[in-house]
Amino acid sequence: MVAALQQLPRILFLSGNHEDHEWLGSLHDEGRADVVPVDPFGAFHHVVCGHAMEVAGEHVAFLGLIEAPGKMDFDEAAYSRLLATEPGTVDVLVTHDGPYGLSRSRRGDVQGSERLSRLIEHLQPRLHVGGHYHHENGPRRYGRTVSHALAQLVDPKRDRWQPEPVNPHQRVTAGSIGVLDTRTYAFEYVHDDWLADISGDDLDLAGIAEKARSR
Repeated sequence: MVAALQQLPRILFLSGNHEDHEWLGSLHDEGRADVVPVDPFGAFHHVVCGHAMEVAGEHVAFLGLIEAPGKMDFDEAAYSRLLATEPGTVDVLVTHDGPYGLSRSRRGDVQGSERLSRLIEHLQPRLHVGGHYHHENGPRRYGRTVSHALAQLVDPKRDRWQPEPVNPHQRVTAGSIGVLDTRTYAFEYVHDDWLADISGDDLDLAGIAEKARSR
């Protein structure tokens, strides 16, 4: 198990609206880097908001957090830095929030960020990928940009909107993973049956980490 984890390719992720942002910020301060590992195996790396880098030969920009003034909002310096980027130079924009108008809430409110929509219109990336709204949504077009929203990776065991268990076995949600062919830019949501085989919330990461340290 330890050897397999150590051979995993590096997985990049950005901030949503439920992380320990202070702790993640401290990792960047300590490492003095825009991309830092967060686990003992170096498999998962957090990308600071507003950073752009080459991934698989594509120029990818990252903007975490959500547009929620008074509660949580985009990092203003990060948003401004991306807004100052020359249009057409970003191939893929990865965000947590989604563009305005992508869906409606159970109360009928329009969901999505107007500021993110403006950023997409400015950058004109070939692809935008977001999340936050817990359901697969896309493709949608914003000019030359094709936009996709991923489903929630693992739905909760229970949902306040319905009494019966929603995901009692903590299975990975279909549509929460997407695959991009960088040659054709075809994007595909993963609905494969093997997703149902990945489940459970009792993984002993501390034990695995201790074994890794003792080797």
